[in-house]
Amino acid sequence: MEYIEEKDIPLEDLRVHFCEDGLGEALGTINTPGPDIKVLLRGTLDLSGPKPKIDVQTIKAGNFPGFGTTWIINNIIKRGDADILDLEPNLISLEITDGSATLTGGP
Repeated sequence: MEYIEEKDIPLEDLRVHFCEDGLGEALGTINTPGPDIKVLLRGTLDLSGPKPKIDVQTIKAGNFPGFGTTWIINNIIKRGDADILDLEPNLISLEITDGSATLTGGP
């Protein structure tokens, strides 16, 4: 939640799940001037570059059509580089086994 606040992402009630299929899920509510929007994002972490990056593969947002989810990705997630994880120490691996996730940090 500190990361979400630091990046100024208007997301509340965030829940993150690491799934057995290797994907991560983030569930939450985006606050808008109109009705709030429940969202589900599924994707992976790309650890190949100098900074870990969230690779959103699918997004579901209430009853929004496709252009609505594109707006969410471009204006909520990518705004302020929220999809690039600027963490200390640097995340270098993620392993999901037996219902648990092991994150490894390094230089």
